[in-house]
Amino acid sequence: MDFDRDRRRKPFKIKVVQPIKWNTREERAKIMEAAGYCFGFVRAEDIPINLTTDSGTSAMSMAQWSALMDADEAYFNRKNFYDFEKAVKDFTGMKYVLPTHQGRAAEHIVCAVLIKHKGAVIPANAHFGTTEIHAMRYGARPINLPIEEAFDTQKIHPFKGNIDINKFEELISNKGAENIPFLNMVMTNNFMAGQPVSMANLKEAAEIAHEHGIKVVIDAARLPENAYFIKERESGYKNKSIREICREACSYADVVHMSCKKCALVNMGGFIATNDKDLYMEMGALLVQFEGYLTYGGLTGRDLAAIAVGLNEGLDYDYLADRIGQVEYFAEQLRRRNVPIYEPPGGHAVYIDAEKAYPHIPKEQYPAEALGVEAYIEGGVAGLGHPSSLGWTRTDPETGKPVPCPFEFTRYAIPRRVYFDCQLEYAADVIAYAVEKGEKVKGFRIKWVPKNEFLKVFIYRLERIK
Repeated sequence: MDFDRDRRRKPFKIKVVQPIKWNTREERAKIMEAAGYCFGFVRAEDIPINLTTDSGTSAMSMAQWSALMDADEAYFNRKNFYDFEKAVKDFTGMKYVLPTHQGRAAEHIVCAVLIKHKGAVIPANAHFGTTEIHAMRYGARPINLPIEEAFDTQKIHPFKGNIDINKFEELISNKGAENIPFLNMVMTNNFMAGQPVSMANLKEAAEIAHEHGIKVVIDAARLPENAYFIKERESGYKNKSIREICREACSYADVVHMSCKKCALVNMGGFIATNDKDLYMEMGALLVQFEGYLTYGGLTGRDLAAIAVGLNEGLDYDYLADRIGQVEYFAEQLRRRNVPIYEPPGGHAVYIDAEKAYPHIPKEQYPAEALGVEAYIEGGVAGLGHPSSLGWTRTDPETGKPVPCPFEFTRYAIPRRVYFDCQLEYAADVIAYAVEKGEKVKGFRIKWVPKNEFLKVFIYRLERIK
């Protein structure tokens, strides 16, 4: 037996534990009803197994906590910025670095600087929701161009996060390169079930963009996990380190931004990196207006210190093998229980096909939310509809008509270094039980949503259909 590849060989051990408060089924049913069946209104302490997001939920290491305790909180040029800056430069290979308080702050600044006129279009393999919002606020239209294979939930393809190169070229031809300020590549592709992008696809898309004078932006929130998939699946990368793969990916971009709340293993923080000094100065001016000084960007010295350590820890191959291995383990537990999942599982979450789980619930009655609610009530396991018709339906700016969401997924995102495998086995049992209830589970209708359609991702109130 090859014990060297046994995933029970965890690359860490536990030093601090957080108690979980378990509630009863009756209590959870009342909690959900009071919250309007929206996890955005449920207290975190009332969710025993919280798989709603992997963002900002990582367990930090003793090295991170040690760095945090040694942090400097001076306003100008605190020492921890320079450790942070070095870590980001080593990660991206870029010259100029701006700290931000999280990823969406970075997106805001990037869109504000790069989108010069209304009517622009922003292509992507698939935009993250907040990037869409920022682009639209500045008068641009975000357009998703995933490959066709991504829409087949059961098709096995190593890089279903790729952008469709032909559609990208058609868009340039139809809209004109002058109307495309940048290409947005999200790695991994969260909207498309956390699927990775191949290096070959990124390189080809970037070359096309640059040939036409279009800048390339990489959303690197989960780039280390994407790099792991490239190392494991793409020819020519088996003997390259995760850091080398990340730096090559960043070399094809003009701007890289990152929510450090994912693969940098921290609870708050982000950055923007570029080799373009003019862009750096323009983005820096906005940083000072909206976030803070150039060397702290809305973060404390403690945050910067934790990121400087965590960004390096997140590039460790053994850690990534364990982290992505745990996601695959959870997926396998669900398969064994006949729960329909998106295949293959991505790097940070398992996405359950709620339309297959509850074929009796039509999309307009929100099967993805129904599954998330049912699993929470039955066993205290929380997951979000992501994407689903409730939170991700968009109004087409050209026609004024709603564009339906392509999927009804309930996403169960795995926090990094937090849960035991046995807890994920328990979660799989609970989710399978919720699926097995079948037609006993009813859908929902909207009771209230905010006027801004983008807020529906997290804020709404529903009522059960009898």
